[in-house]
Amino acid sequence: MRLDTVGDVRTLIQKHLPAEVRQKETWRHVAVKVDEAARGADTLHVIVALRLVLMMEDVECRPK
Repeated sequence: MRLDTVGDVRTLIQKHLPAEVRQKETWRHVAVKVDEAARGADTLHVIVALRLVLMMEDVECRPK
């Protein structure tokens, strides 16, 4: 899945992750950062949180 926007990350969390995964503290943290970015906070915080969670869960991630 390609993640180009904060909205794409929100869609990943809400529609593609199983409920038990969304409830993990790590994914809840990413969701908080997404909400903050939607309200004007720096999107870098979303990127860092997402990359860390993906690395911790051993999910391949290729930045463009």
